[in-house]
Amino acid sequence: MRAKILIPAVLLVITSFLIFFWYFGFVGLLLGAMETLLLFVLANPFQSMGFLASAAKSLRSVNFYFEKAAVAKRLESCIGLYSKKINEGKDFLPHGVNINWVEAGGREAFLKEGKVVVCLESSQNEDRNLSRATLLYVAEDLIRESQRFVDPVLMKSLSFAVTRTMLMQGKRFGALKCLNDEFIETEAEKNPSIRNYVLTFDKIEREGHLNRIVLEEFSELNSKLSPAITDPKAFQETRDFVEFIRIFEEKGKTDVPLRFNEKTIKIHLLPVARLNAYFDPDSFVKRTSESHRDGIEKIYVLARGNNYVLAQLVVEEIEKAKLYKKISETRFKVHADNGLIESYLALLARVN
Repeated sequence: MRAKILIPAVLLVITSFLIFFWYFGFVGLLLGAMETLLLFVLANPFQSMGFLASAAKSLRSVNFYFEKAAVAKRLESCIGLYSKKINEGKDFLPHGVNINWVEAGGREAFLKEGKVVVCLESSQNEDRNLSRATLLYVAEDLIRESQRFVDPVLMKSLSFAVTRTMLMQGKRFGALKCLNDEFIETEAEKNPSIRNYVLTFDKIEREGHLNRIVLEEFSELNSKLSPAITDPKAFQETRDFVEFIRIFEEKGKTDVPLRFNEKTIKIHLLPVARLNAYFDPDSFVKRTSESHRDGIEKIYVLARGNNYVLAQLVVEEIEKAKLYKKISETRFKVHADNGLIESYLALLARVN
């Protein structure tokens, strides 16, 4: 019975091929092939599905390769964009990033040919991929040369905090949740100090001072303390410095220490605001002259809102006194109780 049906079908296909080829030429040949394929599928539906499944299986590895390559490029692009916002023209995160896919358990990061190579285990969850990749990159590259002089627990917490900042800047809240749940909380259970430091760095970041003051000072430890391999005294100094900044941020910048004058880090925080109708820039110059006498290396002039005009006047007067020279100044937005408010920061270096 099957043979009786098959012979006419074959004759029909051959006849169709000849007619299509004679009338349409090469296009007819293609049409004939399509007709043959359609007849085969209709006549053999289960065999056809098996063939399609085999073809899909053989192409799966090729498609997965391109999919992973696309994901890697998206991750590299995101991390590169976020790191620029942290750097703001500095080299706190000096290198680019390359994503390499590895088997489970093989996550690590290392510097190679001018880029941080992040070895990442594959996951279908892009938020998890982004949180892992960003953290591995930051932990490897953040103030890379000075890391050995920062207290290890403090440095790990700083890496967490900077990664959080990068993900928040990119509004990647799913990745931020993965970072909090899978990495920060896991480490905080082992050492509660990590959670406290991350919270402290978050508060400092909300003031806009995490990269502009903390990373600025920590990044210079290598140039000041090399060629030492490490320095336990520097560990204590970095912890004390973070506590100094924390108190300054939390106490409303009044009745708190404004100078940190230790072995390596020597700075004076100078908040400027109009407390009454009379404003005397000379009083600020007098304070900086005392800092100059005591060997303070840097002055950070700070202001909020319209007080930036007064702060700029103070900077000019300090420069006129030839005590310190302005290195940089920036205006940026920070969150306040009544919404976003503009902040000002100028960095001045000591004139010897």
